[in-house]
Amino acid sequence: MTLMRAGLLLSSIYFFGLQVGNVIAAEVFLGDAVEGKTLVESLCSRCHGTQTDTESPFISAPLLIELANKWPLDSLSEAFAEGITVGHPAMPAFEFTSREIEDLLEYLETLQY
Repeated sequence: MTLMRAGLLLSSIYFFGLQVGNVIAAEVFLGDAVEGKTLVESLCSRCHGTQTDTESPFISAPLLIELANKWPLDSLSEAFAEGITVGHPAMPAFEFTSREIEDLLEYLETLQY
């Protein structure tokens, strides 16, 4: 193998490895519970109890700890992706990005017992 071919081969392997690494890194995001908590505090806390030791300010709004333990988080993921809507006017409709969903699920996982 000539030196030029060896260099081309190594360059191709390096470039391909970078591309595969970037794709893998882009697809794997496990979520951040701290970011999820921040999102929950800003969007949900005016009605829902958002931590293990808080009550819901809006009496009919379930505690997030109840949601986290009553339903599988996978089903909540789908609801977050499609947009959460309920049958009463006090609950605003929300739609979340995939990153926000992962963050929310990570936070909700910290509330599970």
